[in-house]
Amino acid sequence: MNLNLYLAQVNNINDPDKKGRIRVKIIPHLQEVADTDLPWAVPFSSSLSSSQMENDLPLVNTMIRVLVDNKWKRFYYLPNAYFYELFNFDNVSDKLPNDVSNKEYQYLSFKLYKDGGLEFHNNNSGDHGFIHKSGSYSIFDNDGNIKVDTKTSDMSIKCNGNTIESSSTSLIINGNLEILQ
Repeated sequence: MNLNLYLAQVNNINDPDKKGRIRVKIIPHLQEVADTDLPWAVPFSSSLSSSQMENDLPLVNTMIRVLVDNKWKRFYYLPNAYFYELFNFDNVSDKLPNDVSNKEYQYLSFKLYKDGGLEFHNNNSGDHGFIHKSGSYSIFDNDGNIKVDTKTSDMSIKCNGNTIESSSTSLIINGNLEILQ
């Protein structure tokens, strides 16, 4: 099967079959086609096995690349049509708090979300975390320690039905508290 590469605009990401497909408008070939008649494209590649799955759909109206077979029956999408123009590692490294042990580019797998949230994993140290758009974060460090900074005065943690709540002036524990040394 031969595949040809085209530029396309993401038209719809709400796959009725929930199989990771997106509806694409291939430019200029399908420019005048009604939205409901546009083809659905599947990811050209993804991390998928019996124990691993991902769903990382491009945003509607973004430009992507699409591979199409010669008979225009099969459609595969590739992300990052404008990779070099948009990729800026400083947008990620500037968000990482000092609690991250190694911030080097080659070790970080990450996703920076549209709302400013950042999920990351350091493939060298094992640090893994999420940084909220507010600056609050939770990190599992390379030793399995959990580091949390709420950047606000309120926090609530639940464990086996017990709740720990805190604010800038108090700490409330509902349930048993056991101090381990």
